[in-house]
Formats: sequence, structure tokens, C-alpha cells
Amino acid sequence: MNRKGVRWLYEELPGLVGRGVISSDAAEALRRHYGDLGEGRWRQVILTICGVLGALLVGLGIIFVLAHNWTAIPRSVRTVLALAPLVAAQGAAAWVIWRREASAAWREGTAVFLAMALGAAIALIDQTYHTGGDYDAMLLPWMLLGLPLVYLLGSTATAVLYLAAVLGWATSADLHGVQRLAIWLLALLVGPHWWLAARQDRYGLRSVFLGWAVALWAGLALEFVLEGGGDLSWFVGFPAVYAVLYLAGCEWFAEGASVWRRPLQTVGAAGVVVAAYVLSFRWVWEHVEFHHLWDKAWQREAVAAAGTVAVALAAALALLGFAVRRGQWWRVMVGGAPLVAVLGVALAGATDAASAPAWLFNAYVLALAVGAMAVGIRDRRLAMANIGAFMVALLIVARFFDSEMGFLVKGVACIVIGAGFLATNVIYHRLRGGAAR
Repeated sequence: MNRKGVRWLYEELPGLVGRGVISSDAAEALRRHYGDLGEGRWRQVILTICGVLGALLVGLGIIFVLAHNWTAIPRSVRTVLALAPLVAAQGAAAWVIWRREASAAWREGTAVFLAMALGAAIALIDQTYHTGGDYDAMLLPWMLLGLPLVYLLGSTATAVLYLAAVLGWATSADLHGVQRLAIWLLALLVGPHWWLAARQDRYGLRSVFLGWAVALWAGLALEFVLEGGGDLSWFVGFPAVYAVLYLAGCEWFAEGASVWRRPLQTVGAAGVVVAAYVLSFRWVWEHVEFHHLWDKAWQREAVAAAGTVAVALAAALALLGFAVRRGQWWRVMVGGAPLVAVLGVALAGATDAASAPAWLFNAYVLALAVGAMAVGIRDRRLAMANIGAFMVALLIVARFFDSEMGFLVKGVACIVIGAGFLATNVIYHRLRGGAAR
């Protein structure tokens, strides 16, 4: 729906009715057909954001106030001061559940305030009685005790805080081998909340916001998990996980009206392109070693990375199967990145040369670029076509630094790329003009 066009129509309706062009019943039927433009929803969004920010600031302010001359306060008084905000926040949460459960702003703000009060109480009690807990030892009970707030108050903001706490705990704790898989298991605990939010409104603020948080969080968590897996797990793991994000978004969130409402597709496609672009450099493949794969100590440390890559590959293949059966070639091209990565690793092991896998990824990036331009021109999406042209330009610029090309060749290449951008825009506008006529 073109919101600007509908807004213009709504502004014209009173005049059309007044001049007798259409009847009042017809005008009302048009309003029912196109529905509300969402101004009330945006007011609710603003109230929710203000509530969450207000709760965060109040929680931080209480912590700073209590920190002032904290050591000079008697221990018993410190205990009361540490627990008082927590008790007050629990009372506020009970009141919201009883009287304001329908208000997203109240639920989100109260849940965040209670989560902050819980974290402050844990930290202050630890400091008062010197329990000797490390940073990760305080984060673990905080995030586990705060998790029920996600479901009791239906708080998406608290779910995002929980994911951040999981990442902070995992990176600060001394985790090795299979222990690193705990980050995925803990993250799955917010899955039901996302499912409930998407079931209520798949493209609503809660579902979309959590989708962005999960997609961005997955890349950071993947970096932590693959840390002990060696180069090969990185080469396959990143394309595989981002391909899964892209394909899952295309499968279940394909009807988003804008990039904002398609977080999985956007982050997944961007991650695939960046990973493929990095793997197109020759120096990335020059120092890949395979002999450590048979080392027992390395195998124990890399089990989490290997398991993550295996699951991601299996999920990508399953989602690719759906796209192949439906003939969705563009999805197959983007989602096929992990298969290209596996082939690249195989080439690196078989040829013992960096050039073969590097040129494979050069060809893959070029195919993505040409495909993006074709999709953009076919669907009359200028931004998509220009993204494809920009990918070609970026690939050629990268090869300038990878090779000994002369200035003449570089100059001609720049002219060709610039002409390609201009031609794409001209073709797009001609097609658009023809469609308008």
C-alpha cells in the first residue's frame, strides 16, 4: 500500500463528497478498505520507547546514587538500600500485570526497570558481603532470573537485554570446547517469545525489533563460537549462518513492506556478500593449513565450532531445497554461499594454492552482482540494480590492490564501471516511464 497516496486520498475525500463526486457512503467504504494509516500505532511506539529509555535512566540513576559514599554506609543499611529498588520494581510489575497489562509502554518500561533493579541488587549485595563473584558469575544469575520477565510482562526490550547478557557472560567466562555451545542453548530460551510476537503481528514492532536484535547478535555469537575452530570453520561458518538467516527470512518474513521489516533477509544478504568479498582476496587463503585437523587437542577445542558449522550447513541445505523446488533462483544464488565455501575449502586442500578458491569467490561475487542488477531491472527496483553495480565496482577496486594492473587498465575499468551505473539508471527510468504510459 502506498501510504502517501492513501494519505492524499483521505485529504481529498471531504472535497469530493462536498462537490457531489462521490457519496459519503462511498467515502466511508474507501476509509474502511484502506484502513488506518498507523498514526496511533506510531504514538504507541514512541510511548514504548520513552518508557524503556526512562526505565533505563531511572535504573542507572539509582545505581549511581547508591554508589555515592557506598562504603561509608553501614552494612545492614546497604543491604536494605540494595533490595529496596528491587522490591519497589516487583510491586510495580504486579500493578502493571493487574491494571495495565494491555499497555506495551507500561509493560516494557516496568520489565526493564525490574531487570535493572535485579542486576543492581546482585552487584551491590556481592560488593557488600564480598562473595568473591567474578563478572561472569554475576551475569549468569542476573540473566536467568530476569528471563521470566520476558514472558510475564511480554517484554521484547528485556529479551534484547537478555541476549546481550548472554553474549557478555559467554565472552567473559572461561569456556572451552563443547561448553561454547551454551551460548546457542541460552539464546534459544527467548525463541518462544519471538514466536508469540510474530504470531500476533509478524511485521509489528516487537517481532521486527527482536528480528534485528537476533540477526545482529548471531554474527557476534558466531565469532565467539568459531574462535577455537581454525580458519576452515570461519570460511564455511560465516557464509552458512548468514545464508540461513537470509533463507529463513525469505521463507517466513517475505512480505515485509520495507527493508526495516525484513531484518533477517537484510542482515543475511549483507553478511553473505561481505563474507564472499573477503574470501575473494588471495591473501586470505595463503596460510590455510590442514595438518592440524588430525590433532586430538585441536579436535576437542573445535567441537563447538564444528557442531555449529554442521547444523548451519544442514539448515541452509534444507532451506535451499525449498527455494530450488519453487524455482526461486535468486534465493538459491544468495543462499548457496556455504556450498561455494565448501568447494573453496576443497580446492584449497586439493591444489595447495590460494588462487583457485580466491578466483572461485571472485566469480561468485560477480554472479551475485549481475544477478542483483538483473533482479533490480526486472522488478524496476533502482536501489537493487545500483547495489549490483556497486558490487562490481567494489570487486574491481579490490582486484586493483590484488594485482599489478597498469594505470591505463585501471582507468578504463573505472570508465566502464561508471558507464554501467549510468546505463542502469537510464534503463530503469525508461522502463518505469514505459510502464507509466
